[in-house]
Amino acid sequence: NVENPFTTRIKYARSKGCKVFAGMRMNDVHWADDPDFLMNSDFWREHPELRCASYRDDWSGQALDYSRPEVRNHYLALVHEYLERFDFDGIELDWMRTPPHLRPGFEVSQKDCITDFIRETRKIADESAGKRKHDVKIFVRVPSRPEDALRNGFDVPLWIREKLIDHLTVSNYFAATDFDPPVELWRMIVGNDLPLSVGLDINCMQHPGVKAGFRNTAEIVFGFTSSFLYRGANSIYLFNHMDGRSAMYDKKQFENVLKLAGSRETAEIQRR
Repeated sequence: NVENPFTTRIKYARSKGCKVFAGMRMNDVHWADDPDFLMNSDFWREHPELRCASYRDDWSGQALDYSRPEVRNHYLALVHEYLERFDFDGIELDWMRTPPHLRPGFEVSQKDCITDFIRETRKIADESAGKRKHDVKIFVRVPSRPEDALRNGFDVPLWIREKLIDHLTVSNYFAATDFDPPVELWRMIVGNDLPLSVGLDINCMQHPGVKAGFRNTAEIVFGFTSSFLYRGANSIYLFNHMDGRSAMYDKKQFENVLKLAGSRETAEIQRR
């Protein structure tokens, strides 16, 4: 009998005093231009009629439409499987991979479909918590600006009022990191009790697709995380800051960011 690798990782993380979350991309269409690619699910491949805008020849048009009960039920079954099979401390619903999740033009009028999905996820997480005898939290990642979140069908204030989520992360979609998100406005929206993270992508550029962009340096990360934490964020969310080829070019800088960027006390005194 070989132990499931996820179970092994969970045990190891717990032995180091870490919490372990399942990160769930709600609509990953990285490989939409190659339908037979291994990472595309059978469900996505077999149901083009459930996509947001299958007539469009881009990634986002091939994302699944959460106004369709079949799509919501499919992903809820995955949530249930993750929390039933593995002893996670929570699950992250990553709505930034990849919007849109509703048909073009219907994102606001059908936002209740996304909220209903999160309500059902809350029920599953609470049931898991009862079985596991510890909290099972729900984290969500949404656009860095409240108006963009709503425009994509994410009614964050309602989620907070109904106590559907335990942690909010706001971030840009991809490489052109939003270095000036309205942190103070988000803090007013979430109140003082809900933890708020602000995200940074690995790349720094004027806008997506520009060829003059470059990887973040430690100085860039320390500068902007110091600002975010000062303005009301509880923590920093480093997206795509992975070890290896997707990390910073300077491994020592990368290690320093992981050790020091998470608090004002350590970040503010670094070169930035």
